[in-house]
Parts: sequence; structure tokens; C-alpha cells
Amino acid sequence: MNLPDALTNRVQMLGGLVGRVQALADGLARRSGVMGRLGLVAAPIAWLTLLGRWAFDSIPRFVFFLVVLLLLASPGLVLVAFGRLLGGTVSRSESALEDLRVLAREGGSELGSGVAAVAGTPGLRSLGSLLGSLWKLRDFRTEFGSIVSAVVGSTRLLNPLFLLWVGAAALGAGLLIVLAIVGLVLLVL
Repeated sequence: MNLPDALTNRVQMLGGLVGRVQALADGLARRSGVMGRLGLVAAPIAWLTLLGRWAFDSIPRFVFFLVVLLLLASPGLVLVAFGRLLGGTVSRSESALEDLRVLAREGGSELGSGVAAVAGTPGLRSLGSLLGSLWKLRDFRTEFGSIVSAVVGSTRLLNPLFLLWVGAAALGAGLLIVLAIVGLVLLVL
């Protein structure tokens, strides 16, 4: 079944827009992963240079400062996890879009043959042909559900509270990198 030119142009524009969003998300995932790994490296450096002299005084203090080290590493962990989630979403959305294209092509041909059968048969037989073609389209419902579920798993990325948490983690990782640099400068002086 051939699609009208206006619909084809809109589908191409939508594909281009989705491609740009995917490229932006992929770049953001890479930068987030790099910033997260830098935060994970900066956490023990800042911990050792700024808090290390108190951490090794006694065992209870060491346990307390070990918890502080885990808290310092948490922004890096959040950014690495965000980068992986975003990268996974980009790859899942690419495969889901391809599945959706195939489903639209197959569904369009099924619907086209059903409409052609309805137009070719008079009376009650046309109703039977229409019901038969709708029954064939019903088979695509499970496939469409699996495509949607592949993308819906990433809705957590669009949650404003999660994005606020990631933004706070990015600020925390940046502050941690500054603290690690300050700690290294103080150690050298």
C-alpha cells in the first residue's frame, strides 16, 4: 500500500527529528558517563587529601569516614547510571522505531488488502471481509505492545524528580572535582 506524499514527508520529518534527539541523547550519555567517572576518581582523592588525616585515627572514625567516602562517590555513581540508562534508551528507541516501521508497512498492506476485498464484494460478504481484515490487524496488537513497552521502560528518564537528582549529581561531581584539585594543591604545598 503506497502512502500519500504528504504523509511520507511528515514521516521523514519525524524521522529526522527523532534522529537529532537520539544524537543529542547519545552525546549527553557519553558526557554524563565521563563526568561520572571523573567524579568517581575525584571522590577518593578528595577524601584522602582533605579527610584522610582524621579518618585513620581510630576504627570508629574510619568507619564513619568510609561512609563519607561512599557519599562522596554517589554523584559519580548517579551520573554513570544516568549515562547508561540514556545510552540504553537510545539503542532501544532505534530498534523500536525500526520495529514500528515494519509494523506500519505490514499493517498498511493488511489494511489495504482488506479494504480492496470490501470494495470488491457486495452486501454481507463485504462485512465479512472487513471483519476478517480487522481480525488480521488484531494480531499486530501484541507486537505493537512489545514495541511500546521497550520505549516505556525509559519514562523514568523523563521524570522531573529524577532529572533534578541527576542535575544535583552533576553539580556534586563538579564540586568534588574542585575539592580534589584543592586537596592535591594543599598536599603539594
